[in-house]
Amino acid sequence: MKATYLKQCKWIKYTNYDEGKEINQNTDEAVKILKNLAEKSSPETGENNIFYKLQAKANIMLAKIYFEGKYLKQDLNQANEYGYVIGSLPPTQEYNIGRNLLGEPYLLYGKIIEARKDKGIKTDRYSFVAFDHAIEMGNLNGYYEKGLVYLKEKNIQFAADTFGIGCYQGHAESCYKAGLLYEEGKVYKKGDKNEWGEIQEDPLIVAKRYFEKCAKLGNLKCKEKLNF
Repeated sequence: MKATYLKQCKWIKYTNYDEGKEINQNTDEAVKILKNLAEKSSPETGENNIFYKLQAKANIMLAKIYFEGKYLKQDLNQANEYGYVIGSLPPTQEYNIGRNLLGEPYLLYGKIIEARKDKGIKTDRYSFVAFDHAIEMGNLNGYYEKGLVYLKEKNIQFAADTFGIGCYQGHAESCYKAGLLYEEGKVYKKGDKNEWGEIQEDPLIVAKRYFEKCAKLGNLKCKEKLNF
């Protein structure tokens, strides 16, 4: 069985969706094979069994294909169906697949949840759970995506705090977003007091600190802000 799955997964190479190029009949064939693998059950067991890793990869790729709509029209319901397999993994399966491989899929699933909410599709899933899993598994983009959700919800302080944490964990784009919020006076205005009645630090100084951190991480937008 292992050899069969490895042979099938050669088709995965044809779904080079990152380039966004349609690959004629190979695309349809690859999607069929990915679906077959994603939906197949296996009598094999064992924490290092290759079947689980390949099946997870198939689900991830299908979720991304349907979410991004680069080969097929965007279908958030299908994206959710395949993404949910990753988004609901119990700890034992995370271990079987390899937790270090799951940061990106959890991030993707959180984005699928938010996209469905934006389209008015009812869901009982919470994107923050997926983003927190992504962060736990080393994907710092989870901070950025959480911050964007807070912004969408008009919760500026939580957004700034979340971007700030991401920044000091080493995520440059989070630094940039945090810096902008302070620079534009959206977190608080110069001279505003905190809950203890103390005047808060000048927001432009806070913004500069974030931009400096961001520039050190190589972000060109932050370097421009500092006139490097």
